[in-house]
Amino acid sequence: MFTEGIWRMLTTKKDKPVEGSDVDILRHIKIAAEGMGVPCFLIGAKAIDLLLHNVYGFNTYRPTMDTDFAVALESWAKYNEFKASLIRTGKFKLSSNKIHQLFYQDTAPVDLVPFGGLEGPQGKITWPPDNAQVMSVAGFEDINAATESVMLGAEGLTVRVAPLPGLVLLKLFAWSDRGETKDAQDVGALLHNYEYVLATERLYSDSALLKLAEYDMQAVGSTLMGRDLAAILSPSARAALSKLVVSQAEREKFVTRLAAGIYWVERDETLPAATKLFNAFLSGLE
Repeated sequence: MFTEGIWRMLTTKKDKPVEGSDVDILRHIKIAAEGMGVPCFLIGAKAIDLLLHNVYGFNTYRPTMDTDFAVALESWAKYNEFKASLIRTGKFKLSSNKIHQLFYQDTAPVDLVPFGGLEGPQGKITWPPDNAQVMSVAGFEDINAATESVMLGAEGLTVRVAPLPGLVLLKLFAWSDRGETKDAQDVGALLHNYEYVLATERLYSDSALLKLAEYDMQAVGSTLMGRDLAAILSPSARAALSKLVVSQAEREKFVTRLAAGIYWVERDETLPAATKLFNAFLSGLE
């Protein structure tokens, strides 16, 4: 399924263009990464919106000013060199309190998450100078080998973006790191919409899955999301993921937060809907 680090070649819709400031940020980051010869790809809410809205044509999911990138760098010296190359453009400035953040044109936050040589045990990075902030980058190498390539329509710019299953993985790890409701809700949105981005023949090709899901196509899509994520995971990333929702209490907490973002069923049905989506995803993952 995956060749040369690219899962699929995609193009944004003509009637869903990417905003000019976002294009400028993407172009500068790509130039900086290519200049240093390091892999780089878009992650976070901006990646979700680029795929769901600009590529697949859904309504804007969660508007955000933040743009997040994963960059493969071998040392903090290289990390600082990467930031310096962006600052020299005159378009970016350092954040006053976050080492991983720049500001584009003084207003738009741009987060740069390093992975690769900077990782410690269990795929964690600790941010200098005091190493107080810890972040999981488990699975970033796997996602780097399965990115999607997105052509930004008339802009003539092609960027690498984490695939939808990879974004689910990153959001689950983000939930583990900070426990924010938005991360659980992002997982819910990705699972909910996955059936609509898959080819019809794939949705209906597995008769055993259709029967197991009782022909609920959202459950089918969520199961296939789990399978697609499993297909790109290394053993170490799979082991890290398996630790996130081990306890029943932790799983219930996550599903409750996921349910808070569900809008496509009646209010008293949100928790059952969230439970079905997440259980279907786990069954596909396993």
